Amino acid sequence: METITKKMDIRGIADKFVYLRNHDEAARLRAELYSPDFESIEDGNDSGIGHVKGMAGLKKKGQGLSQEFEVHHIKASDPVAADNFFSLKFEIDVTNKRSGIRSLLSEIGVYKVADGKIIKEHYFMF
Repeated sequence: METITKKMDIRGIADKFVYLRNHDEAARLRAELYSPDFESIEDGNDSGIGHVKGMAGLKKKGQGLSQEFEVHHIKASDPVAADNFFSLKFEIDVTNKRSGIRSLLSEIGVYKVADGKIIKEHYFMF
C-alpha cells in the first residue's frame, strides 16, 4: 500500500515556527523546519557570520552571536505568509557582553520555503 505524506502549507510552517520559537525550542525548530543546505543572511552584518550556509554555518553564527550577546528572551510575532514566503517580527531581549547594556532589539525575518522546508532566511535589524 502506498503512503502519501502531506507537507505542511506555508501557513502551517510559519505557525509551527512561531510556536517553537516562542516556546524556546530552537533546536527542534531547526531540525524539523530547515533544509540541511539552507542559507542565512543578516542584513548589514559584514562579519563571517553575516552570511552562512547549512547547519554548520548556523552553528558558527550562533557561536559568534553568543560571544557578543547574552540573550534573555526572544518573542516572534504572528506570521504574515504569501506564496512560498513568510515574515515575522522578533523582539529580542539581550545584554551586550562588552558594554553590559541590556536592551530590546527589533528584527524582521523573511523566510523562503521550498518542498516543505525553509531554504533561506534573511534578517533586517532596525
